Amino acid sequence: MLLTLRESSGGPWNNIPIEMFIYGAGGAYSWGTLCGALNTSMAVMCLASDKHAEVGNELIGWYTEFPFPSDKMDAYSHFPKQHQTISKSPLCHVSVSTWANAADSIQRINEKAKKDRCAKVTGDTAARAAELLNQALEGKVVPLYKVPEEFNHCMQCHQGEKSTLDNQQGKMNCNLCHGVPDNHPSEIQ
Repeated sequence: MLLTLRESSGGPWNNIPIEMFIYGAGGAYSWGTLCGALNTSMAVMCLASDKHAEVGNELIGWYTEFPFPSDKMDAYSHFPKQHQTISKSPLCHVSVSTWANAADSIQRINEKAKKDRCAKVTGDTAARAAELLNQALEGKVVPLYKVPEEFNHCMQCHQGEKSTLDNQQGKMNCNLCHGVPDNHPSEIQ
């Protein structure tokens, strides 16, 4: 995304060192945190638009529900037609592990197919980020992402000053990692 801005707009974009984003590989030095494709795209969004929070939130929501990798980058790929998965999370760890363990084609994380998959995810994410930035520049951002009901009800008790517990921060699918405990009020009929 930054390279495209350098080519199309020049100016201040030429002064941003690409090397500053190297840490993002593998979810920040392979810690599996925020996907590097999101991390880098949102850094550019912050510099490009005063609506960065709106488009950044939309980008993360889209990422969690998009079937990666698309076939749009297959022409540049060593491994076209890879199986697609929906991570339901912006975390690198969850996104990659979901893909690696999917269906009947288990992939190993340290194989070239995974690197190819992540490159395609980066292309898909940068393309969506560019679409959202263009919408912001035109004043036409239409928020589409809504927290899915699957875990939205969790927020009512666990998030916000007026909630019962106020002990959670975030918009991610909490059930992926935590599940629903036995005797949880949402499970009691």
